[in-house]
Formats: sequence, C-alpha cells, structure tokens
Amino acid sequence: MQAASAEPKVIGSIHLPGIPESVSHARSEVRRWLGDEHPAMDDVVLAVSELVTNALQHSGARPYDLIGVALSVTEEMVYLEVRDPGSAFSGPHIRQEPAAEDGRGLLIVHEISQDWGVREHGRGLGRTVWCAIRSALPRPNWSPDRWADATLTDCSARVDLPEGSG
Repeated sequence: MQAASAEPKVIGSIHLPGIPESVSHARSEVRRWLGDEHPAMDDVVLAVSELVTNALQHSGARPYDLIGVALSVTEEMVYLEVRDPGSAFSGPHIRQEPAAEDGRGLLIVHEISQDWGVREHGRGLGRTVWCAIRSALPRPNWSPDRWADATLTDCSARVDLPEGSG
C-alpha cells in the first residue's frame, strides 16, 4: 500500500477579469477541476463564490484587473487561493454585526474551512485570501491523481451540435 502524499497537487488555476460574471466562471471551473465525485465539492464551490465576490467588491478591482483562483488537493484537504489587487483601505475580516444583511462571506468561509487566512504581497502587489477545506473520506473512485491531467483531457472534449445548427 502506498502512503498518502501530504504534498498538495495543483489541479487548476485561472485568472479572471475583475467583473461580476467572474464569480460564476470561478464556480464552474472549480466544479470542473474537482468533479462531481469529490466529497468537498459543494463547500469548495461555496468558498470560491464568497472569496471571488469579496475580491471584486472590496479590493477595488477594475474590469482590466485580474483575480487569480488556484486549487490544490491532497487526499485529506482542498486548498483554495484567491488573489486580488488588494485595497489600501482595509483587509479581509469577519464582520461582527450579526443582523447585517450582507458581509457574511468570510464568516461562511470560516465555518466551512479547517483554516483560512490572508497573505499581503506588499503595497500595490495585491493579496491572497486562502482557505483549507477538509475532504470527507474520499469516495473510492476519487483521487487527486485521477485529475492531475484533467485540464489536458478536458480540452479534447467534443461537443456534437444538432444537424443544421451550424
């Protein structure tokens, strides 16, 4: 029996424009990278949605700025990173107003993650907000190695259009 690797394997990364549509694109990419069989897929999709939304709303990102999303996995954990241009005004924090109608993104990330944090890259260089989400016991047909070359495999997928449509 081979020992489980503790070294995270990058299974996907993307740079998205600083526009609202990037949130749904980030969710779609995470679903594709992890696949429906991954036991933490729902939590990771929720986390990427919250972190990319925060990056767009609070970093001062403009449409030509890039928001980076990267996903790494081990058998036990999924590591998500979202990099944005940063803000000179404030850093990411959990809101303390329980009756607030919005601003609960990091509270959600805190609740579903094993850990989370922020790395500042220096003035004008942006920041990365990251979280680590524990996988439930992996299902028998899921392993990080299965998806190591997923981006290459997915590029060769073929879509058949109905006759006469194009």
